[in-house]
Amino acid sequence: MVRILIIAIVLFPVLKSNGQMLPYDSLKAAIEKEIQFIDSYNFSDVTEGDTDIESLVMSTSKKIVNLLSRNESSQLKTNPLHNLELATSYGDSLIRIYTFSLYSGGSRGSINYPIIQWKKPDGSFGAYNLSKKINSHFYEIIKLKSKYKNLFLVFGVERGNISHIYYTVFIMQFNKDYLILDYPALFGFSNITYVNSDLSFDERDQILKIELHDSFDIELPRDMGITQDEENKIYERIKQSFKDEWVSELRFDGIRFVRK
Repeated sequence: MVRILIIAIVLFPVLKSNGQMLPYDSLKAAIEKEIQFIDSYNFSDVTEGDTDIESLVMSTSKKIVNLLSRNESSQLKTNPLHNLELATSYGDSLIRIYTFSLYSGGSRGSINYPIIQWKKPDGSFGAYNLSKKINSHFYEIIKLKSKYKNLFLVFGVERGNISHIYYTVFIMQFNKDYLILDYPALFGFSNITYVNSDLSFDERDQILKIELHDSFDIELPRDMGITQDEENKIYERIKQSFKDEWVSELRFDGIRFVRK
């Protein structure tokens, strides 16, 4: 507990900003210290007045976005940032998704905080904190076949509790410099999370296959702004895509996923 408090005291001056004014090496060192603290944080040792860990995680995420947006971040290929995992990538640094984690203190295990970096047409980098949208450990990026749009299928996984594993299908669009996270390619959404399932994708035939292990259960994107009745109708429409209640096969037609 004393060790945690000492680290927190050292970190607090750094937390006052997102590191915008810090030189690259100083910002990288500050992030490494903060992630080390987050990684070792133990909820069971928390007492009143301790570090606001959620604020620290968000502040650290902002610093990582700042770092990954800089051209110097290309150095991470040979000089990685300690405790920040490169979860998955596509191409020669065209898309890279990093993650760090916080132990939940319960049956959920670790909570992942993903951050995406992409290379823009001019060779500079963009970055975004994906944990604003979803907590998941992304593990695969696949380019979809489309004549008109630059679309990627991304798979992620996250433990919900001892009996629920969440598998996410996320379609991301890149348009020149910009990352678009609300492209409605999957039942009108950019991402859907299937509980206790297997995900696979046939790149030749562009078929997404979802196989359930247990009864049908999904999580829709956060903050959709719809009523419970509307959500129930969407839930039933997605459920109907499963054959024999266990397997769903969806074909990507160049614009969106449709029932095979």
